[in-house]
Amino acid sequence: MKEQVEVFFHSQQPYVHVQEEDLEKYDSGRLGFPNSYFDPEKPTRFTTNITNNMSWLTKLGLME
Repeated sequence: MKEQVEVFFHSQQPYVHVQEEDLEKYDSGRLGFPNSYFDPEKPTRFTTNITNNMSWLTKLGLME
């Protein structure tokens, strides 16, 4: 038995800029969906926003 608890954190942040009609054309949204729909600027802005929010929560003492 372990002396301490191991805690893991996972945050899946989907690419929400694809329309349902686009996904319906392919068997799988994860495996068959082409990269041509991907715009690298969109997740960059999203990730920056998440990072800023996490920093703010840490400063408020709501997150370590």
